Amino acid sequence: MQRARKEADDMRTLLQRQQVAIDKAEANLRQHTLFDVQDKDQKRQVELDLQHLERRRGDAAKELISEPEAIEALYEVKMTRLTPVGLVVVWPGAMA
Repeated sequence: MQRARKEADDMRTLLQRQQVAIDKAEANLRQHTLFDVQDKDQKRQVELDLQHLERRRGDAAKELISEPEAIEALYEVKMTRLTPVGLVVVWPGAMA
């Protein structure tokens, strides 16, 4: 359980860092649009990048909830098994 919690916390930290990186990248791209990119292809690429970042932000928010839970679920014990390893028979000497 400790390892599951640690890995889930590490995943949360990673996803939160991704959200910060997405915010920085979006701010950087929006700053470029402030200078009015003149090239039509470059402007289209900036718009596509902004759309992608917006989708990724939504996905990351969902993953922040689902992924740590999925990691913890991997460590849950769902089934226990009992496997016989041998059989010992004691036979009294008087019955022989």
